[in-house]
Amino acid sequence: MATEELGKMVEAYPMKGGDGPMAMPRNSSYQKGAAGAAQEVVNMEITEKLDVDSITLSNSNTFSIADLGCSVGPNTFSAVENIIDAVQLKYQNQGRRLNSQIPEFQVFFNDHTPNDFNILFKSLPPNRQYYATGVPGSFYGRLFPKASLHIVHSSLPFIGFQGYRNRAQEIVCGGLMVLIIPGRLQATHDSQSFRKMTHQLLGDCLMDLARKGVVTEEKQSCYRGTVSQQFGDEILDELFDLYRKKLEGNPSIFESMDANFFVTVLKRKAIDLRTNFGLFSCSCM
Repeated sequence: MATEELGKMVEAYPMKGGDGPMAMPRNSSYQKGAAGAAQEVVNMEITEKLDVDSITLSNSNTFSIADLGCSVGPNTFSAVENIIDAVQLKYQNQGRRLNSQIPEFQVFFNDHTPNDFNILFKSLPPNRQYYATGVPGSFYGRLFPKASLHIVHSSLPFIGFQGYRNRAQEIVCGGLMVLIIPGRLQATHDSQSFRKMTHQLLGDCLMDLARKGVVTEEKQSCYRGTVSQQFGDEILDELFDLYRKKLEGNPSIFESMDANFFVTVLKRKAIDLRTNFGLFSCSCM
């Protein structure tokens, strides 16, 4: 990949932090639904595929988990807690029921540097069963030392091939990478997909802004790709405020839509320590 193309891919577009009405924690029900729908499948895959006897723990008996694209919560906390519960159950099912036989958990929360990590850490569950660390930076590059992670999780990611190569360096042999990816079944028409309907709704919002004179009709007509690239960051709050109001005014807009998610679990192979993942499971919900 050319350096210029990679630079465009790694450009940061963090979710809105703070605690206002447009903040990510108040506008992430779709992501919450995706994570909730995936929970059972993720638990099953960890139970079946994670070999706690073969993976290497550090001398401190620490099990390391990374959530890539964590944003500001609270969905990231639910995701890692579900993973920890599944790992603990895996250890217990193998006869390791004593506290000394179950590892301590270290969770790395990763997102772009402009992400509101202050809000993230202020929102940490007080009774969490893990040690929390923030890791700012793009997941297209290297983020962690070699063979230092046991499970990597990412919900609704967009990661290029180089991102997967880097994860192959960072995950221990036998470790897992869990990806929750939006998609549609082959029998579902594209017009009924989540991607198509949300883009259509955003297009309607831009038409409303064009009628108000907030954006020019010329810019509205060429809408494609990243909104902020076309119109600038200053338009985003008003645009998504309209988006939210349209949803609240007509919640049935998504009732006819087919939203499917694929949970892909990749296991780090021991054959090639540089690049290899083996595809273990891809389940549709």
